[in-house]
Amino acid sequence: MQIVQELLIEVARAFFVRLPDAIVDEDPTVQAAVDRRIERLLDATAARIMAGRTERPLPDEDRSFSQTN
Repeated sequence: MQIVQELLIEVARAFFVRLPDAIVDEDPTVQAAVDRRIERLLDATAARIMAGRTERPLPDEDRSFSQTN
């Protein structure tokens, strides 16, 4: 699980730094904003994990399709 978490963090870091790809991305303020976004992403993920997983109800068409199979 730790490997998946580390990989996700690296993907998020690359995503936030590269969009948009510009020279300003090297700015320490931009880097700090990226780090803050990642921290918020991790905090939100941890909160969902701590709250427990709840099953989402299926939309009507998916529910009716799965009941016929």
